[in-house]
Amino acid sequence: MTSNPEVAQLGRTYFNSPANRYTVALSNPYLTNRLGMTLAYRWTDRMWYEQGITQGDVWLPAWSSVDAQFSYRLPELKTVLKLGGTNLFNTYYAQGYGLARIGAMYYLGLTFDELFK
Repeated sequence: MTSNPEVAQLGRTYFNSPANRYTVALSNPYLTNRLGMTLAYRWTDRMWYEQGITQGDVWLPAWSSVDAQFSYRLPELKTVLKLGGTNLFNTYYAQGYGLARIGAMYYLGLTFDELFK
């Protein structure tokens, strides 16, 4: 079932979800003995957004995003260093009408694992 303006004429469904949404990811945690990588592409179709009593119903445009993460193992410290980002190209999109638009997020992290092998 998808959100549809023709269905909304017959009655309100408030089913705010796109007809199509895809994620394609390539990942290899062991490119080398210490280096790993993940690359993901996400795409969401345009969506008819029923919102009830506020500004009226609207079409939200389709959007896409590219995410990546690199990891580097430090076995002597039982630690993994991670560097990555979501929505790398900082193309703003909204997942609902009136919601904040989402931009890029970049991060650097350390994961400590006492059970590291």
